[in-house]
Amino acid sequence: MRRVRTLARRLLGRRALAGAPSPIQTSDDPEVLLPGLYERTITLGYTRWRWGHLYNDQALVFLCHLAADGTGPVVEFVTFDGRTTYNLALNLPVDGEVLTIDAGVVHDPSNVEGKTYGSFVPGECFLGAPPDVRSRIRFIQSDSRQVDLSNLYDRAGLVIVDGGHAHDVCVSDTVLALRLVRPGGVIVWDDYTPYWPGVKETLDALVRLVPLTHYPRLGLVVYADRRPGAASADPAAVARALLSHAAPSAEGRIRGG
Repeated sequence: MRRVRTLARRLLGRRALAGAPSPIQTSDDPEVLLPGLYERTITLGYTRWRWGHLYNDQALVFLCHLAADGTGPVVEFVTFDGRTTYNLALNLPVDGEVLTIDAGVVHDPSNVEGKTYGSFVPGECFLGAPPDVRSRIRFIQSDSRQVDLSNLYDRAGLVIVDGGHAHDVCVSDTVLALRLVRPGGVIVWDDYTPYWPGVKETLDALVRLVPLTHYPRLGLVVYADRRPGAASADPAAVARALLSHAAPSAEGRIRGG
């Protein structure tokens, strides 16, 4: 049954993308952008899949390799049931930390079918985790637009944007991710497909401002500008550009962040 659901999701995403050319460059090999990424050994401790998780297990493996890089704190929007969080923490260095944020919203019908996630307990996968894993996880139950993360600006080695998929929320989380990520760090977005129009609209606008790469096999879009001497993206400029496409109600929340 899991395979049927996963296959259906893949086919729907690919069919939609086939009718809407993407302005974001695509690649099948993450190590072109991130050399040596897969040289480390990682462990997956929780792999059961449900609707609302990452596109596939290849995406989970990719994120765990990034976490194992240990180049700074990991920030995750959104926790959901904690499956990804658990596996990230499992592969962090001993002194590493993943900060994960979730408002516990069950109804986010921002996909083209209006499908919701169903009931879940935020972080339930890691609530009973072994102490050495649980101690690396800091969970905040809140709307990401209301959390002050200024102490982590320019420090995060990895930021995962997979929170609210409505356009205004995705814009807000994206601008915050650009503030958080350190020079040479990585930002990853899930669900770049017309099935989630708010995500696709946000990233189609963002690629005009920063270099992005889409990995269709992973279902992920990645920002990792590691060119020598490359300047970091200016979050204020990005916010202004993205807000020109956002709903008016989003403007105050994003500029006030």
